[in-house]
Formats: sequence, C-alpha cells, structure tokens
Amino acid sequence: SNNDDDDDDDDDDDEKGFGEGFACCYLVASLSEQHKGKTYVGFTVNPKRRLLQHNGQYANAGAKYTKKLRPCEMVFCVHGFPTKTQALGFEWAWQNPTTSRAVKDLAQNKLKIGSRHSTILNKSLLGLAMLNLSPWRHLPLVIYFFNDTHKRDVIENAEKKDVNIPSHVRVEVGEMNELDAYVKECNSTKTSKKKRRKREDSDDDDDDLESEDFLPLQSQDSDIFMSSQRVSKQQHQQHQQHVCEVCLRQSNSIEGGNNTDSEYADEVCCTCSLCGAHAHLVCLAENFFKYGRDLHSDKENRDEDAIHKSYELIPEKGQCPRCDRVQSWGDVLASRSRGKRNVGRNIAHKIVLIKR
Repeated sequence: SNNDDDDDDDDDDDEKGFGEGFACCYLVASLSEQHKGKTYVGFTVNPKRRLLQHNGQYANAGAKYTKKLRPCEMVFCVHGFPTKTQALGFEWAWQNPTTSRAVKDLAQNKLKIGSRHSTILNKSLLGLAMLNLSPWRHLPLVIYFFNDTHKRDVIENAEKKDVNIPSHVRVEVGEMNELDAYVKECNSTKTSKKKRRKREDSDDDDDDLESEDFLPLQSQDSDIFMSSQRVSKQQHQQHQQHVCEVCLRQSNSIEGGNNTDSEYADEVCCTCSLCGAHAHLVCLAENFFKYGRDLHSDKENRDEDAIHKSYELIPEKGQCPRCDRVQSWGDVLASRSRGKRNVGRNIAHKIVLIKR
C-alpha cells in the first residue's frame, strides 16, 4: 500500500460535524494483469462512491496512486469506529506500520511486514492483527468482506500466521449495495440528530415528534421514503424500561435508538450477547475493575501501582453480572452497538428490497 500520493485521498470525505455517521478503513486491490495483487489502504465515509472514484468514474477524484492499479476491487473494510479521528489513526498506522509506534513492533518483529509489502495477504494480515492492539482492541468493530473468496483466503492466512480476530469483532460478508444501504441509514441518523440538536437549541415548543422534518429516513437516491410515522412506531416498540444488573436501578433506554450525550451515562444497555443482560456501562466498568484487582490479589510479589495503572482507564475483562461469563470490555461495547447496528441494518435491508 503506497501512501506517497494520497494527498487527495479523502476529497469525498470532508463531511462536517462528523459524529455517529459511518466511517471505515478499507483495502482495495488491483485487478489489472500488470499490477494484480497490488493494494491500497484508505479511509472513507462512503465505500461505494470511493470505489467508483478509485476506478476513475468521478473526474479529478481518487488517490493518484490507484490510477495505475485500475480496475480496482474492494477486498474488505473495517467499520464501527466511534470517531473519525480513530478511523484516520487506524488508516495511517495500517499504511505506515514501520513508522507507527503502536504497530511497529508487531509489523517488524512478529509479522515481518514492512510498509512496502503490499500484497492482499500481507496487508490484510496486518489489518487484522492491528485489531488486537491499543487503541483499537476495545472498539466494537466490524470486518466486512465483499466476497466469500477474499474472506476465506484472508481468514485462512491469519490462522496460519497465528493472528486471532478479537472475540467481539464481527466478521461479515455481503454485497456493496447492502453495505451502502446501511451507510445511508447511518448518515440519515446523523442528519436527524443534528436537526434534533438544532431544534432543541432554538427552544422550539413544538412537541410534534412525528413531523417528517424531525425523523427523516430517505435514501440518497430520493426514490424511497419511509414515513416518520413508521419510524416513530418502531422506536416506540423498541422503547423499554431496563434494569441495571449491577445497581438494580431502572432507566429508560431505546435499543437501537440514539441517546444524546447527557443521556448516555444513564443509559441501561445490553452488555452481554449470550444472556442479554443490561447494565449501566459505568456500573459494569466498576465491576470489571474489581474483577481485575481480585484476579491479581493472590499473585506473589504483586506490584499494586503497576496493576492500578493497567486498569486505570479501561478495564480489560470481567464477569457478566447475570451469567458469569468472562468477557472483554470490547465484548461489552460490541453487545451494546450490535443492537443499534441490527436496527439500522433491518431498516436498510427493507430499503434495498423496496428499491428492487
């Protein structure tokens, strides 16, 4: 993956006010006989459009390096990053493994991969291995392959090289149009949130939450419109009262909904994909910290300061308060985001079916 000529790599991704919208890092590979197997790593908020740009279907767009690789295909993308900064950080480290402090040791000593090792198997192996490193190992990410052949080859190579995908990271395979429908749903949700904040800031007393302006759900092709009444009905059905398994307090939360930052701390969300337990993230984190301290309490020559520091910001793992299953903090975050992602995918799937 060469990144020397990527100065215009993200000209389609300068979206303002990035928040909960879609963002991913991706691997594209050349299909030309001359450059077959050569790859490029990039970042985008719109994979379908980005691939068209790489293939020259938009004037003056796309990374310069990939012009000689055309035609290109997208092998897989990694999405689910909470912020654009985290996605861009992952992209840079993936492009520059021998320069990135987070990845350098892994690339040079374990994988023996340099920045110029740009085959599909090398770059995909590096990308999967990076999911086990800080600061990405706790993130509820998704690996999305665009065909079964690439998925099989990449996963088999990772297993041969003893590279494991974290248990909370979901591996999916599907068509570009399926992902594109999900991308549009994510971005329409972001637009809806911005309108809601704007509405709240203006102190508008209009409480008609079923107005079409408040909950738009329209594809970018402008040929599909799901009425806000249907969306409101779905959200009403998903609105439940959940009890935190730790503190036993009850709090309103919307599975698959979009809580504001002020509501986030009080949100009781699904934290275990096995038993469906719900808890405040703060309460569960305290339990995980305690689990970590207890785990080390019986060890001889225990360095309390070092242990305290290792668990100071993010807990490594702990037990589910309901089923006692030991899970990583990444598993918890994945369980929380999975419910939201499934709601978005269900709606996106309906859009695809209607368009067909």
